Amino acid sequence: MGSFAKCCQLSFAILFLGGGGYLIWHFLGRPESADELKDALNDIDFSDFTDVWDNLTDDAFDDLWKSDADPSVGDNTTYEWDNGGTGLNLELYNALDDTWQGEYAIAVADWENGSPDSLTLTTKRVEVDNGCTAVVGVMKVCNGNYGENGWLGINELVVINGKKIKHSVAKMNEHYLLNADQDKRRYVMCHEIGHGFGLPHTDEQFDNKDLGDCLDYTNTPKNNLLPGAVNYNKLQILYGVVGGGGRRLRVKEVEATDILGFSPELLAEYNRAKLEFDHMSKRHARRRRRLNEHVDQDHKVYIRQLDDEHTLHVQVQYA
Repeated sequence: MGSFAKCCQLSFAILFLGGGGYLIWHFLGRPESADELKDALNDIDFSDFTDVWDNLTDDAFDDLWKSDADPSVGDNTTYEWDNGGTGLNLELYNALDDTWQGEYAIAVADWENGSPDSLTLTTKRVEVDNGCTAVVGVMKVCNGNYGENGWLGINELVVINGKKIKHSVAKMNEHYLLNADQDKRRYVMCHEIGHGFGLPHTDEQFDNKDLGDCLDYTNTPKNNLLPGAVNYNKLQILYGVVGGGGRRLRVKEVEATDILGFSPELLAEYNRAKLEFDHMSKRHARRRRRLNEHVDQDHKVYIRQLDDEHTLHVQVQYA
C-alpha cells in the first residue's frame, strides 16, 4: 500500500475517532470539567435491557402523541402561612431591579384581586438582592443571573412541621429571562409568586392542552399569564376569604446574618441543602441538553429535611 493511501486511512481514522468523541461529549451534555464528566456518566443507566421490548405497548406509543392528555401533577401538597382563617395578610419584599418592576406589579395585582378574594398583599421595596437572603414571615422576590442550571425560576419555602411556611424566596433567572419576551417574564413571575402562597403546580405536562393559569406548565406562556379559578379556590381552602382579622407573622429587625432566626447548626444545614439543590439543577440541565427533553416530574419539587422541625421545599420552573 502506498504512503498516500496510508496517509488517507490515518486521516480517516483520526476524523472518525474525533467525530465519535465529539458525539459522545455532546451526548453527555457537553461537560466542562472532570467532575461534570463523572456526573454525566453516573446519570447513564447501564442496567439490563432485556425487558424493553416487552414493555413497548400500543399505550406507550399513544402517550407520545396525546396533546390533550389529562393534567398531571407529581406533588399536589399545599402549605400555608400562619393565618386566622379570614384571608391571608402577607408582606412581600420587592428586591428586584428596575427592569422587573412592571412584571412584579402585574403579578401581585393579579393574585390579590382574585375571586374568591383570599389575599391582602403589601409590598416593601428593599435594596436589590441578587442573592435573595430570606426573611422570616415574608415572601422575598429577586432577580439575578443564576447560571445555566435549567430553571427559569424557583420558589424556596422553609416549612415548619410539614405545613406552616416560615419564609418564601422567589428567584427569576436572568440567564434565560434577561432577553425573554414579556409573556415569558410575566408567566414566570406569576408562577413563582403563586408558589410562595403555598400552592402546587396545576399541571406538570408541557405539551398537553393549556389550562389558562400560570401554575400550569406550558410551552406557550401567553396562554397562561394569570392565576386561574383553580388557584383562587385552593387559596380559599387554605386561608378563607378576606373579611378582617387575618394575622400576619411579625418581622423583627435583625442583622442579615441572623435574618432567618436559625441556630448556627440549622443555618449550616440550610446552606448545605441549597448547595445540593444547585448541584442537582446543573446536573439535570446537562441531562436535558443531552436528551433534548424535559426531566422527570419527580424533580420538579426538591425536598430536604433540615432538622426535626424544618424542611426546605424548592418548586422548580424548568427552562
